[in-house]
Amino acid sequence: MFRPIAAAALCLGLLAGTVCQAQTCDPNLPVNVKSCFGAKGNVRMAIGRCSITAGSSALTCTSAPFASIDVGKTIYVQGAGTSGASLSSTISSYNSASSVSLANNAATTVTGKSIFWATDDTAALQNAYNHAVSHAHALYIPSGGGYLHHGLSWTGNNIKIYGDAYGGTDLYALAVTDPGKVNNSAPTVGVDISGSAYNQISNIAFWGSLRQWPDLAPFINVLAGRSGSSGNSFAIAHIFESDFFVTHGAYNVALYGYEQSDFHNCHFETDLVPTNGNLYLSAANTPAFVSPYITLVPSPTSMSKVNVSGARTVFSGSGRMVVLDQGATESDYTISFRDAFVDMGNGSVFLSTTGPGAIRHITLDSVYAETAERAGNVQMVNLSAPAWNWRMDNVQIYNNTGLSVSPYVFAKGFLAGEVLIDSVGQSPGYSNPEFNASSCAGSLLNLGQEQPTTNCTDYALLINVSGYILGPEQNASGGAGHVACWKSSGQPGYCTGSTSADGTCNCR
Repeated sequence: MFRPIAAAALCLGLLAGTVCQAQTCDPNLPVNVKSCFGAKGNVRMAIGRCSITAGSSALTCTSAPFASIDVGKTIYVQGAGTSGASLSSTISSYNSASSVSLANNAATTVTGKSIFWATDDTAALQNAYNHAVSHAHALYIPSGGGYLHHGLSWTGNNIKIYGDAYGGTDLYALAVTDPGKVNNSAPTVGVDISGSAYNQISNIAFWGSLRQWPDLAPFINVLAGRSGSSGNSFAIAHIFESDFFVTHGAYNVALYGYEQSDFHNCHFETDLVPTNGNLYLSAANTPAFVSPYITLVPSPTSMSKVNVSGARTVFSGSGRMVVLDQGATESDYTISFRDAFVDMGNGSVFLSTTGPGAIRHITLDSVYAETAERAGNVQMVNLSAPAWNWRMDNVQIYNNTGLSVSPYVFAKGFLAGEVLIDSVGQSPGYSNPEFNASSCAGSLLNLGQEQPTTNCTDYALLINVSGYILGPEQNASGGAGHVACWKSSGQPGYCTGSTSADGTCNCR
């Protein structure tokens, strides 16, 4: 029979293998991080209304945000640290509702800046997780205020971790120190779920810092990789349901050999920084991802069966959105993106690769992208590797001032398929093609083929795009055997007369 103990008996072990006894935890219910392990979830922010003087510990803010219970809480002051970095400290005393004293003096004078303060819940969150894993329970993180932590090791589990509602439970990873880490060479990681199998994480918002404190962001917001001496500790069969992943660091969500994962109605966002990967799917591990807590090993096969879908699926920010890291080896990816909305800043690429190895079995279905008014240097797809067995249906990109680069670039090979590109993506005055695919350098792959047929012209059916299409096709006006084309007005037609050497024709 489980016997609850007093709140004072909460232990503070941080290592991933440590199991700490709960305060008052019903053995028949999921582990509640608040009622069982004393997590506070009391994050508060005052945006743009606080001041402190260099050499002083007195912090003042308008609108009276403080209370006497704030003494002892961790606090970050925007720009008040050395050389304008964030000042990290604790609240040492309460002076008034508008003023507190900090344990450290400011190094830089600031006015009208933002502050973030909360109880450090790292120990409570980690201990609750360890207890849930050891007792085969689910882990429940209630909403209400948000939780500050400095790095969590959720490695080696097969449990359910859940919060309240869509984006209702907030975890803020700030100034990550990787407590209990075993790999000293590891970059900072907000939440590490490596070596896990058959788990479900739902209704959690993973914040890799905030826009007022980008220097406190972890290098990787959420890391998931295969572990074990020979890769036998699988990272497989996961469900991420209605989760938020928002970062200010180099990588948002990085999956290394993490197979059979389903992201449903999830939100991936990078803020204030051009990320190296909003969702980075790695088989070759080019960036050398390292877990702070366990040893990661290469996947014996390439990444497979990763699905991102749902009406709430969003990619937002700037930089590289989805990266396929296949290295020099031909991949066996089976990756799909369906019903997704993409909001791209200047210089963004939705899907790109890192190496020369061929990329197979990719599906883009009903992916709708919009760009900022002056963000003309954006692309939906940019591949430096052969693309075989792809399918793109109803993939749209919108920009009301015109794109300055081709939105679709395939270096070698592409299938015969359908791509919908909105005509406003190429305003008058922009002469670059909307779709670039190789000619002779690659090869044409028709749907249903496993290997490409040698052909000097790759092609795709482009809707609402002026140009022509090579290949025989039935046409209502031209009849069977004619070659279809598109007139400058965007209306379908057919070629008459003989075609010239470059493939153009008289389009009627």
